Parts: sequence; C-alpha cells; structure tokens
Amino acid sequence: MNNKKELEKLLEALVDNRLEKEDNERLNLLLNEPNLLKIYEDYIELHADLEHRSKKPIVLKKQKKWQRKTWAASLAAILVIAFILQKPKIHGEIINSREAVWQDQTFITKNSYKLITGIAQIKLDKVILTLEAPLELELISSKKVHLKYGNLVARVKKGGEGFELKTNKAKIIDLGTEFCVNASKDKTEVHVSKGKVLSQGSAQQVELNENQGIVYENKIERRIHAQPELFVRALPGSSTENPNYIHWSFDKLQKQEVLSRSQGFDPYPATIHSNPLFTPGVFGNAINFDGDDDFLSTSFPGIEGHSPRTISFWVKIPKNAPIKNAISMLAWGSYKYPGNTFQISWNWNKKEGNFGALRAGLWKGQIVAKNDLRDDQWHHVAIVVYGGSKADVSSHILLYLDGELQTTAQKSVLPIATDTQSDESIKLLMGRDAKNYLLNKDNPKTFLGSLDEVYLFDAALSSEQIRSLQSKNSLH
Repeated sequence: MNNKKELEKLLEALVDNRLEKEDNERLNLLLNEPNLLKIYEDYIELHADLEHRSKKPIVLKKQKKWQRKTWAASLAAILVIAFILQKPKIHGEIINSREAVWQDQTFITKNSYKLITGIAQIKLDKVILTLEAPLELELISSKKVHLKYGNLVARVKKGGEGFELKTNKAKIIDLGTEFCVNASKDKTEVHVSKGKVLSQGSAQQVELNENQGIVYENKIERRIHAQPELFVRALPGSSTENPNYIHWSFDKLQKQEVLSRSQGFDPYPATIHSNPLFTPGVFGNAINFDGDDDFLSTSFPGIEGHSPRTISFWVKIPKNAPIKNAISMLAWGSYKYPGNTFQISWNWNKKEGNFGALRAGLWKGQIVAKNDLRDDQWHHVAIVVYGGSKADVSSHILLYLDGELQTTAQKSVLPIATDTQSDESIKLLMGRDAKNYLLNKDNPKTFLGSLDEVYLFDAALSSEQIRSLQSKNSLH
C-alpha cells in the first residue's frame, strides 16, 4: 500500500472515531511528508465544514460495501456545496514539520495547536511561525496569536507589520522583523534577531532592536542581550528520494586502505594511519581508534559551501573518555574564515553545551545536543544540514541520536560555508582533529572510540530515511 492510500484509510478511521494508538502514531509519521500533510489538511477542513453545516458530528457506521460507495458519492457532492457556503475561518496552514506529534488530530479546524514533540512551521497571511515542542498556541486571527507556552520564532514579511503575539506575561507587536519568544506560565523571554518590535509587560511599552531582548518574570522586567541561538529558526524542505552518497562500512580492506562504495561520487578509499583495530561492529566490522595516533585520511573533498548534506554513522565512546580525545570523528574544510570547516565530535566546552554531547562545529560556531555519548554503548548519530544561500548553524542543522531528533542546548548564529576549494582546505578525515592535522602533522590529536557505517549524502535526509539507516543500514 502506498502512503497516499494508507493516509486515506487512516483519515477514514479518524473521522469514524476508531483510530487506534498505533494508527495515530503512524498518522503522525505520515504527516511529516508535506504532500500528505496537505491532503490531510484539506480532508479535515472539509469534514469540519460539513459538520458545521449539519450542526452535528459526521460519523460513519459499519455499512455494506455498496452503501459506503453511495455514501462516499453523496459526501463528495455535499462537500462541493459546503465549499461554496460559509465555512469556519482557519487562520493558519502547516507548511512543514519534523517529528511533529500533535495532541489532537483535528487541531486545524480549531485554530489551536498543541505540539507534543518535534518541530513545525505554520504560515499565516504575512508571517511564518516556527514552533518547537512542547508548545501550545492559539491563532486568534491571521495577525494575532496567543503563545501559552513553548518556543516560537516569528518571521514577518513586508506588509505584515503590526503582527501581535501575546503570552501570559507580555504583548509583542512586530515592526518588521524576526523575533523569538520563550513562554511559560510565569515567565516570558523576547529575543530580537532582526529588525525591531514593541514589547510590553506589566509596565510601559519598550522598543527592542536587533540583538536586544527582555525577560518578564515576577513583575520584574530585565533587559538582556538577544540569544536567537537558543531557538530553531527555520525548517527548510524535504529530502530527495535517491541521493548521491559515499559509504565506508569498514568491512573491505586492501593493503593500508579501507574501501568505500558510492553513488554519484568517486569511490574514495580511506588511508589507514598507525594501527587501528577492526572489531565487530553494529553491521559487520567497525574501526577502533586508540586515542594516541590512529586515524584515517581520504582524498574526498567533502560537501561544499552551503549545500545540503547528511552525515550518518555509528559511534561507541568509552565511559569517561578524557577531554584530550574529544576530537573530530569526521572533519573537512579550512580555517580561512568562520564557518569554513565542518567537524563532528563530542562536546568538550561546557560553556557551549552539555559535556560529552554530540557536537557539530564550524569554527567559530557550533550546535550541541544534550545527551552524553560516553557510555561505552553503540549510538547511531546523524547530522542533517539543509542547503540554501542563507543556510545557518542555528536554523539549518538538525542532530539525531538513535533515530530521534535531539533538543539542542546551544546553537550559534553563523553562515554555513564549508571550504573545499581553497589550497588550505583539508580533505575528509576520520578520527583526527582537522586543525591539528593542518598545523602539526607530527603530533596528532586523535579520537578515542569506534566508528561503523560512515555515510555522507548530498541531501537532507528525512527522519524515516535516518531510521532506516539505523535499523537496516540502507535508505529503503
């Protein structure tokens, strides 16, 4: 059964009030696909419209096959009429989501959104709202919303000035901007990343400009420096179905090289330095680095510039691995300008996030997850980068751990500009710090731990594709 047919069956069960728990979970998963989300929205809106006209819920009973066909034909005719007549006003449209799970599947017709997990984007008239769970939001109109709790980023287009966001503690009026809000029952934080807003708590209204913020708590107003890096600020497009890739499985060796397989890329082998061990991994063999001088080098230039990419692999790090071995699991790029390198490691800097957590660093900028990887267990990690001329660390990188989208503690505001063209650029390394490799080749700083099934794709993979890599070591 294809996804569209499956969605139709699940929608029928939904309006029949016979959707089981496992069906609901599957429905939430399907709604992460933009084309299926659109079908879902149209279906629910039409159903709600019909209920509105009939003044009572429309519920299908068990019927014979011919009766159901007759009912379906009648419903189609009624829906055409219903569309012509007045229908409930719906102020927003979900345009994108990642791992989004909603408390009520009929939220669209109520203008009320309760996001349990994941990230989603809602489009109003001149505003794009990016939501990060847990969150509850009410759309009062296309120009006014009430954020009850959660993280929200509002990007207001030209002509949308005057957009108003209310919380329990404050009212924010846009003056042409992008701003971020964190709200709870007792506290509201406002961070202006671009442009300016008018913000008011219990006292007088104040104007906040770019990089300025304010906290409302316990009837006290406190000015702060804006921290947009604390928020997910964008959630761009979907992945391709059959992307180019290169894959090192660590199962095939030839002399001092680890062989790869690829699609759309040349099959670059990885050269073995020192004497890493090849031990049983998650799928076949894995490579184990001793933290002294083991590493791999390649002639693969990596994914360049602000192009989309996904890096996926398994990693196992010993408990209490020392800070000297918090070195790149994978790295490439240069140090000419901030954002020119791309390195994946565990975090060694407590000021920049949780110690030991998954970290993607771009020199002068980073994004850090929350869970310590150093537990001597295998973990599947994936770093998804969305492309585009405005690709940024804070808004265009997602981190996955064991198939689940991670909440990130710190996100830098820095353009993604991976350098693969200059003379100073470093080809892909595994298990060695890129800057150390560039400056001090005789005294290596290397990774302590094991890697297995390293993939680089030239596309931003979906959550389903990432979970397929985790469970089956393939996209399909």
